[in-house]
Amino acid sequence: MIASGERLQLISRDGNLMWQSDVLGIDGVIVDDVDSALIRGRGEWDPPGGWKPFAVCVKTGQTV
Repeated sequence: MIASGERLQLISRDGNLMWQSDVLGIDGVIVDDVDSALIRGRGEWDPPGGWKPFAVCVKTGQTV
């Protein structure tokens, strides 16, 4: 899994893009927790300090 400044991406072991999330922030994405169903974290929308929580499906990358 890769967290960029705006979204998450899941890359397979052989280097293929499995999924890419919607935009989760504009100036940083932090992953706080991953379980078998969800990736939970925070995206910064209003720098500095304007973090908002998100949850993304582990299998699809869709925001829930």
